Amino acid sequence: MFSKNDLRFGYYQVNVKSDDIPKTASQSRYKHYEFLVMSFGLTNALVVFMDLMNRVFQCYLGKFNNCEFWLKEIIFLGHVIFTDGIKVDLDKIKVVEDWKAPSNVIEVRSFLGLTGITGDL
Repeated sequence: MFSKNDLRFGYYQVNVKSDDIPKTASQSRYKHYEFLVMSFGLTNALVVFMDLMNRVFQCYLGKFNNCEFWLKEIIFLGHVIFTDGIKVDLDKIKVVEDWKAPSNVIEVRSFLGLTGITGDL
């Protein structure tokens, strides 16, 4: 059995301290990128987010509960987690299948960047 708190939208609203923004930097062939909000893969990002949520909702903790318990499966970050393992959320695949075909180089690069495919174009 699983349980979940649906906080997926709050995670990407945690601002990175201005002094730490350069630490999130990455450089591609065409552009320099820096995260202004929390990136899921950063070390201790989850702990920082949970600490923030505990501080924000401190006056509400223990007063009400909007969690789901005893679920047979949960959907988390594009995956369906269930007792027999993990599978891809088919709704996410459908979005990519229905994606409008890119019509120029910029749109192709944008799509490849979204999918995590790298390489020279």
